Amino acid sequence: MISKTLNCIYIHIPKTGGMSIETILGADIKTLHQESIKIKHGYPSDWIYPKYWMQYYKFTFVRNPWDRFISLWVKFKQEVKLQEQFNGLFDLHLDTDFKEPQEVLRYLLLAHKKDLLLPRWFKPQYEYVHDINLRVLTNYIGQYEKFQFCFDFLCDRIDVPHKILPWSEEKHRRHNKEKKHYT
Repeated sequence: MISKTLNCIYIHIPKTGGMSIETILGADIKTLHQESIKIKHGYPSDWIYPKYWMQYYKFTFVRNPWDRFISLWVKFKQEVKLQEQFNGLFDLHLDTDFKEPQEVLRYLLLAHKKDLLLPRWFKPQYEYVHDINLRVLTNYIGQYEKFQFCFDFLCDRIDVPHKILPWSEEKHRRHNKEKKHYT
């Protein structure tokens, strides 16, 4: 998400609460500043010019990799297109059904060893925020595990009023899940 008015760029890493951030900040920006928000997906190098990059406050959110993987697994089981894309990467039959998350992890390890290009959903989070020399490209990296606290800090930095993220509300689906820990 790019906002000229707030002079910021949000790098949305899949399964790190990005839709909540885009919804809240996007609504605030449109209401307060009448600016149309540009939302682009991919990596910073795919869609931003270096001359603009240095002028904006850049931020992202990351998540515990294991928790993120389980969230991806749930999404993977729901999204047929994501499964087909994954199966195509490994020349598997398009209808190949993975019963357990460990099966997907084995293929991800194989992809890493063979240096295969992974679908963006399964890319490691560092690939979204580092350059080829592994230098961090953002000014701020918030933690999903401290989502509301980090979002409030971010709001102070980009001069936006604090808002409660949908994820933080007690009625949100995440709070209604079985209390069993993902491990």
